Amino acid sequence: MAFQPTPASLPPPNPVYRAQRVQNLAYALIQAGIRPGDRVAVIAPNCTRLTKPEVDYILQHSDAKLILVDHEFTHLVEGVRARVIISQDTGRIDDPYEQFLTSGRLFSNEQSWAGLELEPDEGANAALCYTSGTTGKDTTNVPRMRLDYSYPWANVLAYATQVTIRAVRYDIVWNHFLHSGVTHYCAAPTVQIGIISAPEARGLNKPIYAIIAGSAPTSDLIGRLEKAGIQPIHVYGLTFATAEETRVVVKGSDGRLKDVPEDGKTLGEIVYFKDPEATNKAFQGGYFSTGDLAIRAIDKLLKEIASHPDVLEVAVVARPHRIWGERPSAFVTLKKESMKNWTGEHKKFESTLKQWLRGKLPGFAIPEWVDVVEELPKTSTGKIQKNILRQRLSATMAKL
Repeated sequence: MAFQPTPASLPPPNPVYRAQRVQNLAYALIQAGIRPGDRVAVIAPNCTRLTKPEVDYILQHSDAKLILVDHEFTHLVEGVRARVIISQDTGRIDDPYEQFLTSGRLFSNEQSWAGLELEPDEGANAALCYTSGTTGKDTTNVPRMRLDYSYPWANVLAYATQVTIRAVRYDIVWNHFLHSGVTHYCAAPTVQIGIISAPEARGLNKPIYAIIAGSAPTSDLIGRLEKAGIQPIHVYGLTFATAEETRVVVKGSDGRLKDVPEDGKTLGEIVYFKDPEATNKAFQGGYFSTGDLAIRAIDKLLKEIASHPDVLEVAVVARPHRIWGERPSAFVTLKKESMKNWTGEHKKFESTLKQWLRGKLPGFAIPEWVDVVEELPKTSTGKIQKNILRQRLSATMAKL
């Protein structure tokens, strides 16, 4: 494959070119003693929600031999045994990360691609993929090289310039939307809400495609994005198991899998169709079984709560009930312009919301409790952490 001299990312202030950077890094890693099978950890600005105990667990579990860390997060690697390379994100020659790349530049200039060993097996392990811990402790999966072609590396293979920002600042996002020629971006619904609700939000002259993942977007959010010229593409699936199709299936009497009816009742298992030739040994019948259970139906509860004009975000969890066993408990955040209307009036808002839902939902589906909160707990990828919401409920009930 030929690597053309096209910009790989913006910023830093000057464009960086993927061929020179990839070669320099590859040779630098080799000079640092990294060999096939070794693990290299990267702690970048998109890891800001990870706590030190979480990072300690990942570094220990992965047995990382080398750590590349952004200068803002060096506190996360205090006391580690692995070698640590700090990036000051300056691009200058005195930057420790740039000095690390310099250690590979001589070999890059002399040998170019010829001195690097290609990985011939697309089934080789590519990375360690840790979940974002929405329901508990992070778990690990090892995706193979072939998985990454369809998405993470597709941008590189298409020679697409990648715009990077150090933090999710919506003014910066909109500045890039308007002036950097952005055509695609990815974000969870919670981040999409922030983007479309930002003061800088406006109609776009050219469409931008937004890949939405992490949780289900509401119809209200999709409508607001489309109105601004942002075309949403909702995707679903395990981060580490990319496939062309996701289906909800149930095993029939003949032992074959079949799609469940869209009745909102029949319970099936979410499966991902895979290439039979590559997966027959690991997956029965050419299917990868995720272990996720689901029904095919529209989640009207979240949809209707989110449709209230004052609601920005919503999450619903089950709360124990002395008569019914469990009842819905909703957590909502309010739109900025609506907050002042309900200051000190959260109980009144709860009554107003329940009244709003009457006629839209059956009585049993209306939340028994509604808590107005400043912010919903989220993972580094913007997924709502329902396990933390349940912990809050447990703490509240313990005081009763």
